[in-house]
Amino acid sequence: MTTQSSPSYEKQSRDAASWAQYAATLHVVRAPTGALNLNVEGRRAMSPLQGFGQLWQKTFRIRLNGAQVKPAEVITIWKERFPTFWPKWDHFYQPLTGIAPGEVALINMLLPGDIPHGLPLSTGVLVLYADEESFTFMTPQGHMFAGWITFSAYEEEACTIAQIRLLIRANDPVYELGSRLGASRWIKVGDPGDASHLRPMGRCRGSLGRSNCPLGAEAGAT
Repeated sequence: MTTQSSPSYEKQSRDAASWAQYAATLHVVRAPTGALNLNVEGRRAMSPLQGFGQLWQKTFRIRLNGAQVKPAEVITIWKERFPTFWPKWDHFYQPLTGIAPGEVALINMLLPGDIPHGLPLSTGVLVLYADEESFTFMTPQGHMFAGWITFSAYEEEACTIAQIRLLIRANDPVYELGSRLGASRWIKVGDPGDASHLRPMGRCRGSLGRSNCPLGAEAGAT
């Protein structure tokens, strides 16, 4: 007698494979040459519940008008080329296995991030979730904020839309003060949650085709 798995069970199994397995602390399997691993190894990943002060939700979207590309293709290219979407003076060191559940990426950047000089910062992200339609980063202790950054793509009115959504809190009182003084502009270009990752998508040719799209942003605090 043979048994068949139900579609709902198979879907749950696939969903489970898209999540990072629990680990008490972060571990970088192999630091790339030139990468500085100061504030990631042995640190805990931080959710918005573990942050300090105001809870912020920020959403950035771009419509890829004229680009004949499906959401899954956008996510594939985003994952493969993620380090290239950063300012040249900042570095996102992608794991050897790519952006996959449970992987840890190192980040070496300059604060505030939108100019080629500033305060050096060594941090990183845990890939909390990743599938063919989205992926989510989770920040470690010592990062500017505690929370989740989700990159996704979907179709709306026959147009593919790429989106970044953040749910974050400052990691300590100093960053909380900075976030309030900077209001909704406190996430700078070069940060893993900023819309700078969307701008190259709007200009990309070749795989995505030519697209001329305005960048839309929504921000709110709860």
